[in-house]
Amino acid sequence: MSPAGLDQILDSARSRAGLTQATCHQLRHTCLTRLREAGMALEAVQAQAGHASIESTRIYLHLADDWLASQYRRAAEAIDAQLLPGKPAANRLSIVDGAGR
Repeated sequence: MSPAGLDQILDSARSRAGLTQATCHQLRHTCLTRLREAGMALEAVQAQAGHASIESTRIYLHLADDWLASQYRRAAEAIDAQLLPGKPAANRLSIVDGAGR
């Protein structure tokens, strides 16, 4: 497929979707971001993108705030579980909810 053919396909899809702007590069960002949000390891996303540096991959992804918050909560809960084994999650002291329970 030629670059002109790809542009024609993208122009047609953009028109059907009622979008004023959508580039191949934006679609690439979206695809890789969704893979990361679905749980793909950052190193795997880096390999998929063909980036030489993991830092390039981190900068490249546009992760949703709710996804980042859920990842933080999951990690904080795992830390709490290690520090306070045997205590129910509801009774653990955690900075996750900001309430300082």
